[in-house]
Amino acid sequence: MKGIVLAAISFLFLIAISMGLLRLYRGQKYYRVLLVAFLLAAGLYVWLHRFLPADLGCLPSGWLEPQSALDGINGFLILGLLFHGYWDAIYTTVLTGFSSNLMILLSRHGKLSQADLKAFYGGADPVDYVVSWRLENLVREGYISQSADGYQLLPKGRVVGVLTRHLKWLLTGSEQGGG
Repeated sequence: MKGIVLAAISFLFLIAISMGLLRLYRGQKYYRVLLVAFLLAAGLYVWLHRFLPADLGCLPSGWLEPQSALDGINGFLILGLLFHGYWDAIYTTVLTGFSSNLMILLSRHGKLSQADLKAFYGGADPVDYVVSWRLENLVREGYISQSADGYQLLPKGRVVGVLTRHLKWLLTGSEQGGG
């Protein structure tokens, strides 16, 4: 149980340190920041597991794993799984996700024309295949609507856009989307 508790503490540290590092980092390769945060959290976990008592001063004796190495490995695996879930949610959705960044743009600008999309994402006229495919999915799922003069958020998309915008700001100090 010591490993599980320390994994949770180290994961909270990972979230805090990644938020701080993301706010300082000015590049676009966010995975580097997240890997550094994981390495720091893993180091903290190993240090805490090695130097804190088996019961952490508060765990009941029935919750203690008699084999400290097994407890340490178990906790480290849990920390790794927590990081993987965090990475997946933050990196692929908030930091680099096309759909979420598009909704951030729409929440800021209200409406985007085909020319606006081309300026943000490049590609052939009017927009490239991947952008077109993503836009079709967002229209079909009810996040955005398409009219002759462009795209705009529907209520469902507005909620996602605003929430993602605030989460991105919380993590990075910037709500920039689209590139």
